[in-house]
Amino acid sequence: MEAGKKRLAGDTAREATADEVKELRAEARQLKEALAEVTLENRLRKKSMIGDGGEDAIRRSVRKALRLRMR
Repeated sequence: MEAGKKRLAGDTAREATADEVKELRAEARQLKEALAEVTLENRLRKKSMIGDGGEDAIRRSVRKALRLRMR
């Protein structure tokens, strides 16, 4: 309860500087993009193994989803 009151009053010390927060956000964005690329590659491999094809359509839909998420 006391911790909540201090936080509301602004009496808590920040553990990260604004620059550190920016760096962490940039790193998080890069990690999300890397994960999306790996996910795309795995989907394409699965599709090619079952002979379904359609790689271009999958790539377009994943890239579109990534653009929407990064806004």
